[in-house]
Amino acid sequence: MAVGLPLSRLGGIEKMVWQNKESHRQTRASAMGGRGANVLSNVLTDMGQRHCDQFINLKLENLNHTVMAWFSLIDPSNPGQPSSYQPVGSPSCSGNNQICALQADNDGSGHPEITEDLRNEMLTALNTRTSSTNVQLKS
Repeated sequence: MAVGLPLSRLGGIEKMVWQNKESHRQTRASAMGGRGANVLSNVLTDMGQRHCDQFINLKLENLNHTVMAWFSLIDPSNPGQPSSYQPVGSPSCSGNNQICALQADNDGSGHPEITEDLRNEMLTALNTRTSSTNVQLKS
């Protein structure tokens, strides 16, 4: 395969997709018989390979994507610093005066990746005294 991932490393769904494509290719080629079967077999193998490679690449991209997580503010004097937060399963915040928790990508060291967009959302939440999708406030 183009991505260099052996069939044995694929998960259950990926294996079923590949095996189904192979089975379909063989059935169609057998039904045609003779020389046409070889041509069709080669075309279907190439098509199946490309679609399988695309599917695997998509699965690999999804595995590499970082899932957003919640981080609780532990140092209220420095809410703009990633080190002022620690991971939390689900924030328990109520009120509307100060930042309680952020939802963001993990920066790889257990802290939130505070982007410019997230900073703007933090400022908006504080100015409007309203929690938002990625910013939870507390009293």
